[in-house]
Amino acid sequence: MIMLKRSCTATLEKNESYTESFDIEPCEVGWASGALRFVRVVELDGHGAVLHAQPQRSSGGLVWCGMAAEPRVIDEPGLHSGSLREFGRWLGRSCGFRRTNPRVKLVICLALKE
Repeated sequence: MIMLKRSCTATLEKNESYTESFDIEPCEVGWASGALRFVRVVELDGHGAVLHAQPQRSSGGLVWCGMAAEPRVIDEPGLHSGSLREFGRWLGRSCGFRRTNPRVKLVICLALKE
């Protein structure tokens, strides 16, 4: 009998708007061996606004550290993605802005698989 590998897509932020740095809701992903992150920027306003998205990991979901991956720099609306491995039991993301008076509206999803 062939067993199918488990997979799951988690929507962490859905059409949320931010005007200052923020952290997304963490996701418990200890069962997964890989993750694809998708950030769909619906709107990015503000003169020269740039969003920096840094993946973070945690062993218990309380104390977080940045991953070796460079922060994703997003300077225009659209779909942006990347892959992650060796992320521990919990996966999250810290997002910050460069420039003044920014505003972003976005959707963030994780596609996880064994």
